[in-house]
Amino acid sequence: MIKPALFVLAILLTARVAVAQEPYGRYMVPPTPVTGLPPWIYKSDPKTDAAKVRAARLYVQAIEQVELARADLDAADTSKAGSDPMMKKAMQQKLTRANRRLASAREAFKRATELDATSADYWGMLGYTCCIVGDRDCAYSAYEKSLAINPNHYATREYQAEAYLKDGRIHDARAELEWLKSNGNKTTLETRNLTAAIERWTKENPEGVKMR
Repeated sequence: MIKPALFVLAILLTARVAVAQEPYGRYMVPPTPVTGLPPWIYKSDPKTDAAKVRAARLYVQAIEQVELARADLDAADTSKAGSDPMMKKAMQQKLTRANRRLASAREAFKRATELDATSADYWGMLGYTCCIVGDRDCAYSAYEKSLAINPNHYATREYQAEAYLKDGRIHDARAELEWLKSNGNKTTLETRNLTAAIERWTKENPEGVKMR
């Protein structure tokens, strides 16, 4: 039986999860939880329960920071600023704020994995934020741990493929895309996003496509 405090937390986290399930476009926030029981329901000793509930709180808070960072990154598109120095300054401030939020989210996801190393969601989002800030070694390591827990974690497979694109590994990214497609309607969102990312990469790197 779920304790009253955990039940309230479950309601709050469910409400926040609904936000994370919205389409997430260029800067992505994944649907969660992907599979299994919600992360706040456990059958273990109270100390372990408390750690895992804390991890769930950190995760949801970090998701919010990623969402806010995504909005700032979209608004900080310098190509829209033209030659207006005030506009450029405002966009630079948004970019700085986005980077600060991503760094904060990364630390929260890292702490969540320390409190509960059994969640593929936590590892996947740690990898995502590591990749966004340019730490691909951290990203690949986290993706590996996420997929070791759940090989069918669709969001992690998408994020890993986008990391491959950043490293010019177009064939590996396409292999992940084919894997996602093979899972049909369950991966529609991830397939759509990764297809768009591969198309952008191909247009921006025509020579890279020919060499690979």
